[in-house]
Amino acid sequence: MTAPEPDPRRVLVLGATGYVGSRLVPALLAAGHQVIASSSRPPQPAAYDWGSEVEWRRCDATDADQVAAALEGVDALCYLVHSLDGPRFDERDRVAAATVAEGVRRSGVRRLVYLSGLLPERSAHDLSPTSPRGTRSRRSSRPRTARR
Repeated sequence: MTAPEPDPRRVLVLGATGYVGSRLVPALLAAGHQVIASSSRPPQPAAYDWGSEVEWRRCDATDADQVAAALEGVDALCYLVHSLDGPRFDERDRVAAATVAEGVRRSGVRRLVYLSGLLPERSAHDLSPTSPRGTRSRRSSRPRTARR
């Protein structure tokens, strides 16, 4: 029998300063969770109404050491990271997802929520059952939710 998950959870939000993340963090706080807000840029707590209510951790999702440090002591991860603003965003997005997936595999994270970015039609990064990423996602031993 699986042990019940702790409530409240320590939730890491990778991409906390983005559009979705900046709206998710206050909802998690309101639900009683401890939130660790993370972004690839230096933290600017004063920029958010909730900025003083969270722990901040800087994390480049393509850097395995930074990912490992960000995941330290975390029960759940909301992955909202997408590099849609530069050339070859698809490659950077793939590397970040793979780096974080490996970090999750090595960590104590018990739940992963993944929100994919905008995708061209039938991208290799599609989470559909026939795509390579969708296949890897289903092989994960962690409970997961994927949305696009």
